[in-house]
Amino acid sequence: MVRYIFASHYRMADGLKETVEFLTSVKENLYTISAYVTEDYNIEGEIKKIFDGFSKEDKVIVMTDVLAGSVNQKFIPYMGENVFLITGINAPLAMELVLLPEECINKEQLSKSIEMAKETIQFVNEINADTDEDDE
Repeated sequence: MVRYIFASHYRMADGLKETVEFLTSVKENLYTISAYVTEDYNIEGEIKKIFDGFSKEDKVIVMTDVLAGSVNQKFIPYMGENVFLITGINAPLAMELVLLPEECINKEQLSKSIEMAKETIQFVNEINADTDEDDE
């Protein structure tokens, strides 16, 4: 089984999960960690609690917000053959990942998906400027 964890500082993970559910209709095996919403938040305990509910055979894709951030760093000890940690997550990549068939969850396919997602980041002002110049 494939499990998906959205993890972020504050509530970005919750919003991303809800967006993915809405746009893909995928609603199973999605987990969130919205870190530091409360003063006494224990991220290590939350991560452990989630992983304790998984089997060793499960494939887990963890999607975090910031590479050098504490949320991402807390997942590094969990990385392994079946646990993949991806940071800098955006909605197109999250949707791509939850829609991949289980047999496609591997390092090569995840790398391809990340490259595809990079192409979705565009400076729309420049795209519009190019279109406007062509119209004249």
